[in-house]
Amino acid sequence: MAAPTQTWTPQQFDPSYEHIRLPEVKKIIFRSSAFVYGEMAKGTFPAGVKLSPAITVWRKQEVEQWLIDSVKANGSGVVESATNECCQSHRPRQPRLTQL
Repeated sequence: MAAPTQTWTPQQFDPSYEHIRLPEVKKIIFRSSAFVYGEMAKGTFPAGVKLSPAITVWRKQEVEQWLIDSVKANGSGVVESATNECCQSHRPRQPRLTQL
């Protein structure tokens, strides 16, 4: 997997951002803890913010942006935002009416 071109540096905790813990990071990017920490060490994944020796959080917006950038860099698909909005072709199906 080609790494996105942005280099990530450690951040201070800022309560104006939504922060998430490792389980949520892994759900968003579909990767393991080892991948997250390995890429952080290389500077190619958003740096976590240490709240204590045992607690690290990430800015959700940065994790989502990393995912968008990595998909674009790999040409794996079309991604414009990491929101839960979906395109018209994936709208919920209307229930079918059946005659009894």
